[in-house]
Amino acid sequence: MDQHITGENVGIVIGVREPIVTVSGLCGGNVHEIVHFELGGFGQIIRLRDDKAQVMCFHKESPRLGSGVRLSGEYLHLHVCPHILGSMITPLGEHLAGEHTCTHEKVTYPIESAPLPLMRRRLITQTMHTGLALVDLLLPLGLGQRQLVVGDRKTGKSTFLTQVAKMQVSLGHMVVFAAIGKRSSEIKELFDLFCDEAIATHSVIVASAADDPASVVTITPHTAMAVAEYLRDLGHTVTVIFDDLSTHAKYYREVALLADTFPGRDSYPGDMFYVHARLLERAGNFSLPDGKEASITALPVAQTQEGELTSFIVSNLISITDGHLFFESSLFARGMRPAIHTALSVTRVGKQTQDSLARDITYQLTLLLSSYEKTRNLTHFGAELTEETKDILHRGELFLAMCNQAKAQSIPHSVQIVLAALILERMFMSISIDEMNNVRDRLLSAYERETRVRTLLDTLAKKKNYEELRVVLQEANEQLQNTYSDKKNQENVKEDKNKGQNTQ
Repeated sequence: MDQHITGENVGIVIGVREPIVTVSGLCGGNVHEIVHFELGGFGQIIRLRDDKAQVMCFHKESPRLGSGVRLSGEYLHLHVCPHILGSMITPLGEHLAGEHTCTHEKVTYPIESAPLPLMRRRLITQTMHTGLALVDLLLPLGLGQRQLVVGDRKTGKSTFLTQVAKMQVSLGHMVVFAAIGKRSSEIKELFDLFCDEAIATHSVIVASAADDPASVVTITPHTAMAVAEYLRDLGHTVTVIFDDLSTHAKYYREVALLADTFPGRDSYPGDMFYVHARLLERAGNFSLPDGKEASITALPVAQTQEGELTSFIVSNLISITDGHLFFESSLFARGMRPAIHTALSVTRVGKQTQDSLARDITYQLTLLLSSYEKTRNLTHFGAELTEETKDILHRGELFLAMCNQAKAQSIPHSVQIVLAALILERMFMSISIDEMNNVRDRLLSAYERETRVRTLLDTLAKKKNYEELRVVLQEANEQLQNTYSDKKNQENVKEDKNKGQNTQ
């Protein structure tokens, strides 16, 4: 027999439009306050009108008309402890997979909170190394930056994010991944991938399935950010990935329309921009009470239709974030990995974190690629190629070939700098485009195996500026030629590739 709720601060359900419930008689309630239903389950007040309240339910079973509702005086929060690392949870904090033992006292963190004030924020000064040469050299990111990852479906965005997560974990950083409205099979594959790539031990996955209530899906990114804030307060450097906010916006629109919110552009509610801006403002580089600094780097994902960057949600996110990486389907079809269109991508913060040498290299590469694109367009008209034109085309193609990395391959910063400098200084002109990948792989293998090569490349990458590097580059290249052209190194690279294929 159902237990009837009576007493003060109690209302009655008078309307149900899943997941929105209309309640009458709730006196003294506040927006965002949690309420409990008579037949079980709970919800959150999203709007108050006269003597009625609209409640967003977080369970699949609808409350019965006429049943009681009680105010709780509480707000949505998450119980966390250090053992949350390595686990996958729902947006409501329920355990899904991974480790679930907690020997520490749990801490309560609000799922939705205001961004920290300006006095707690610090200048972004550290570079975020992704291991992807195209990003690190041309579109550098900073720890604490908010960088949008945007592009059509099936253009390599998820692979890119996995590579970034793996690189951050290898550097001792923490990763929080928000899987928003995904299929159950995709969520399982994501967790298995994190376990196989040894990412899970330093990460937390917050996952909501496509068949979950729309209310649960809409709070997924907020829960992920709450976990990131908890790890930040422990002193960790955190990267939080939102995959993806286009899906989040669709579920938020569904809830808003069911709540009779006046529709705006594309039927999205008027506060759509505010919701995403408030979420992403919680990222940044912050000072901690002990005087140290810790950062939350946000990588929101947005999906485009046929490369359209002016759609409502995409244009909103571009204006909110500190830059964007545009993944183009035509580049992906041509085999470029990652398929990032550098001319249509922007980073507004990362370049300030580079040292003088990296900044000079980025500037020189930008000039080279600009000349390369102009020259390549002219060749379509059948113009006769001069020696200068051939030089620009060959160096541009060499650099793009060097940046075309296989899945799960990361290139250390020192190797990126030296390879880029060798291309800029025309020391690879005798190397064909097809051979460039082999040269890169041999040098990378030697860097990982031989102390001599590692010391040499690290020393070159620590030069004060590009001019200082150019002085010693010719001599260094003579020492490295035997390394990246040696047959023994070729055999070692093949062995590494075979081991990787057998592992997969």
